[in-house]
Amino acid sequence: MGFKRTLLFLSLVISTYSIFAQDQPLALISYASDKDVLVIRNNKKLVFDDPIGLVLYAGDQIQTGRGVTTEIQFSKPAGILKMTENTTLVIEKLKTDTTINIRLIYGRIRTKITKLSGTESFSITSAQAVAGVRGTDFGFEVLTPRVALNPMPVTKVYCFDGQVLVTAYIDVSSGSAEKLETVPKEFTIAPNEMVVIERKDSKTVASQQKLEYGLKEFWDTQPYMTTTPPEENSSNPNEEYLPKLTFSQDIEKPQENTGEANVLVVNDEVFKNRVLATSRLKDAGILGSILLSAAGISLKGLGWY
Repeated sequence: MGFKRTLLFLSLVISTYSIFAQDQPLALISYASDKDVLVIRNNKKLVFDDPIGLVLYAGDQIQTGRGVTTEIQFSKPAGILKMTENTTLVIEKLKTDTTINIRLIYGRIRTKITKLSGTESFSITSAQAVAGVRGTDFGFEVLTPRVALNPMPVTKVYCFDGQVLVTAYIDVSSGSAEKLETVPKEFTIAPNEMVVIERKDSKTVASQQKLEYGLKEFWDTQPYMTTTPPEENSSNPNEEYLPKLTFSQDIEKPQENTGEANVLVVNDEVFKNRVLATSRLKDAGILGSILLSAAGISLKGLGWY
């Protein structure tokens, strides 16, 4: 009987902590060129009058409509993510509120992140790649070429400032001419460089290249719109800066549509598994905590260490 009570107690503690962890704000929509922005939470479409100012949580899926751009402002790590039209992504946290992953389903985004500190991390993931940064301005896109016999999405990661570590998932022969194995391949790109991951001859391949003509010109027409005054003690008041967010404890949440939304791949684990695999290569010691966090459990939150 005592064992059952212990299990019941642990279940209640874990469930309570899981709910609490999911309710921690991670970002907000700081700019939208129009109202055609769809936010899906818990498989339901949110109902709101204006997307600007909408607080975002782990698991939220954001989609922009045709001709609509939007910007998402993060608190920790501090940064801005710009979404162009017809883009879909999911905000995820891997371990804590300061370990953010953006799962890009389709479209084109650009992100400017401040220099990370402590346990902060920021990454962007697609089906073909993981990009990790420590203070960078870079772009990431998953688009289908308009001219192709058998169109398959092409992933491109490119750097404007700082450095980006890109882990591409490519196909290699595994002892048999007919059998292919997917393995990670790492690249480090500097400003004006890019990594392209695409399908060629029935295989996924990756290559490091110079920045493709037209990409910088495109983003020059899509400047960041989110700005805040620089800090008073800044050594250079005219330098570029990124906003810092603080969230109130009492946040008004938008209503959820009672009908089920057309969720794309909110429950797909492929992306998170690849982020975890990349993290394992970097620091095997944090793997257990990441996996437990993905299940809604935190040893620290339970007071076990």
